[in-house]
Amino acid sequence: MYRPTSYTYAKNTNILKDKASVSYKQVLIYGCGGHSRAITDVLISCYEDITITYIDESAKDGETLFGFPVFRKVQKSETPIFFAIGDNQKRKDKYEQIGSDRLISICSPKAHIALGSELGKGVFIGNFAHVGPQAKIGNNTILSSGSNVEHESVIGNHSHVGSRAVVSGRCKVGDIVIIGVNAVIKDYVSICSNVIIGAGAVVVKNITEPGVYRGCPATLIKPKQLNNL
Repeated sequence: MYRPTSYTYAKNTNILKDKASVSYKQVLIYGCGGHSRAITDVLISCYEDITITYIDESAKDGETLFGFPVFRKVQKSETPIFFAIGDNQKRKDKYEQIGSDRLISICSPKAHIALGSELGKGVFIGNFAHVGPQAKIGNNTILSSGSNVEHESVIGNHSHVGSRAVVSGRCKVGDIVIIGVNAVIKDYVSICSNVIIGAGAVVVKNITEPGVYRGCPATLIKPKQLNNL
């Protein structure tokens, strides 16, 4: 009996995952740092003949990345775009500056997008990441390689779930949140916006105050300071 793939169930129309779903010949990537390498790897794994152009204000004359040009500025075009900026606040600023009309989401063919999940615009889902059934991922959010967002959990806008981090079922995570590498969020836990969860931390109760949290169990070590989180 025919059974649709998990991608068929996902409620997203702008996602780049497989050649059968959507076809892009060109993509304009804002940012040329470490995160752009992961983006490029996924794009090329989907499309061998894709043309990529990078935009980075600090680009040098004649600079290239993986053979593709890097420019400091770009002329107006209708090319699909993606914000490959690891810093949540800077990525949010670029999202608000440029807008989301041409913004696509990029998902590795090796990731799993489960039944009834929803992805916003500008989402990146890396290799072997998992988005559980009925989970919701906000706009401009990163799920790094091997990350796991379980069933019915909600991740806000402009956030980042690090490699091997686990967000257990029915959690709620706000905007501009970093969940560090190998961190674990217990099921049913809520995390407010503007929070950093350190690498390897274990969050077992709700976080209601912005700031930096580390340890097991995770505790506040640095309250939020204006323009410094």
